[in-house]
Amino acid sequence: MTRYCLNSSRSGTGDLHEAMTWIPPQSNPLFIIDTFFQKESAFIFNEIHPSSKRIFWFDADETQKSIERAIAIWEWLVELEANRSTPLVIVGGGITLDTGAFAASTFQRGIPFTLVPTTLLAQVDASIGGKNGVNFLTIKNYLGTITEPTHVIADTRVLATLPAAHVISGWMEMVKHGLIADPELWRTLSSFQYVPRPENEPELIRTSSQIKFNIVQDDLREDGRRKILNFGHTVAHALESLASREAMNVPHGMAVGLGMVFSLTWSAQLTTENSRQTLLDAAQIVRAWIEQFTEFNCINWAASLDALEVWNNMKRDKKNRADEVLEVALKAIGEAHWDEPITRPVFEEVWQQIVHENSSAQN
Repeated sequence: MTRYCLNSSRSGTGDLHEAMTWIPPQSNPLFIIDTFFQKESAFIFNEIHPSSKRIFWFDADETQKSIERAIAIWEWLVELEANRSTPLVIVGGGITLDTGAFAASTFQRGIPFTLVPTTLLAQVDASIGGKNGVNFLTIKNYLGTITEPTHVIADTRVLATLPAAHVISGWMEMVKHGLIADPELWRTLSSFQYVPRPENEPELIRTSSQIKFNIVQDDLREDGRRKILNFGHTVAHALESLASREAMNVPHGMAVGLGMVFSLTWSAQLTTENSRQTLLDAAQIVRAWIEQFTEFNCINWAASLDALEVWNNMKRDKKNRADEVLEVALKAIGEAHWDEPITRPVFEEVWQQIVHENSSAQN
């Protein structure tokens, strides 16, 4: 069982050192660290030294979430004569954690690793539940394992340096947790007109993290309820695959946000009259957050896509069954149903509805 430790103190400088001091004492651990900290962290200079061979510097770009990068990590581990008793500490955001944990879980059939998530997305989502992996043939997370870390050490103070793209990515995962499992969290989040700085909302981070932890602890292999965490992600992963091919900068949170707008609008067609307007109102709130980040132009980009192209990418999603595309539908806020089939005509109808509404609102 993973030990999950979240320091939500508002005091401190936010330097990586404050998070790393929470790591259990280990003898000469190896590190995979996001290159962001190569110059930004006093801890790296004072405790390890950036030129040390004990550090594998990872450039956290979506193109680096690949089997080629995993091979480079394996080669580094072989060079340092690592074995199954060698502790590994992986420090960074979701891309770094996913790739590093995949490499660790497959090297010699698995070596122990600790995760230190340093982005909002990583703290509330990527570090919890044991999923890891890399992209393959432009398909998101197509190769991977479900292997739990020994520890997760999260410190909300390190979030003070996060740029907008990372903030929205984590925020949308928190929103997802509220929509699928916690109406009270959704009510709190929906009261924010603008996406807040995460370091100022440690208790919301704690609540969101706990929701995912509770969901996955009884369904690690994703045989049942854990599937609700895929809400909005079938469309989101299709959009990310298309963005990758077009070299378009679409942050994960923007793709998930668009995916949730779609899923909420589709869910409204399936539910009762009492819940329909609530779900449509939620879609409008999520859309408004997306529209705040005009620098990414994601709404207009989505409107330019061919619906059939999006659908064909959805058909490749690993969560599907036989010839059916499966989604998560909400019957109400906090009441999610998994493995709900959706057909191409219904998808295209809802897709055209949301992108035309979005694009007309932006123009």
